[in-house]
Amino acid sequence: MKKDRTERFLAIVGGLVIGACLSILLDGFIITQRVDSIANKVKTINYPTPPTAMAATPQSLGTPDGSQRLAEANAALQNGEPDKVEQLLLPYVDSWSSPDDQAQGYLMLGQAEKQMNHAQLAIPYIKKAYALQPTAQTLFLLAETYDQAGDNRNALSSYQQLLVSPDPNSGVDYDQVRQRIIELDAILGTQIPLPASTP
Repeated sequence: MKKDRTERFLAIVGGLVIGACLSILLDGFIITQRVDSIANKVKTINYPTPPTAMAATPQSLGTPDGSQRLAEANAALQNGEPDKVEQLLLPYVDSWSSPDDQAQGYLMLGQAEKQMNHAQLAIPYIKKAYALQPTAQTLFLLAETYDQAGDNRNALSSYQQLLVSPDPNSGVDYDQVRQRIIELDAILGTQIPLPASTP
């Protein structure tokens, strides 16, 4: 009698387990069918182009090179509105076809970060600008920014690079550069000799 009860109990439990498994499989099949159906409906809907995607087209930039945005960003930079500079340039500067416009854009983004006292965040932008347009002014700005960020080694290296081939027409104060090299040299203890003459 005990054996019959055990067998009956196992049969009931087994039936329940099998029923539950079938129910789960059937639910999974139904859910899969519904998901596929919804996915097919979504594929057939023609969504309008989102405004952010439309904003990135060259036609909306005013010109293919973004000079309209650069002019607006420059005005914002002069007015002390660094957040506006980022809004105007950051989403677009990588897509511009003109390396000169890209360099200006990155330079303005770096200057905007400096205005917000974010020297560390300004460095990558200024480095990109310098890579696109290696001018003495941009290298000086990079050296100054490293200096402000407390990166003495990179500041020293950038200041020294300025003295390798000085540009007398750049507007860079080479006496100031030499003085800062001496100061950083003393801080770091590198004792690097300076060139005898600079413009």
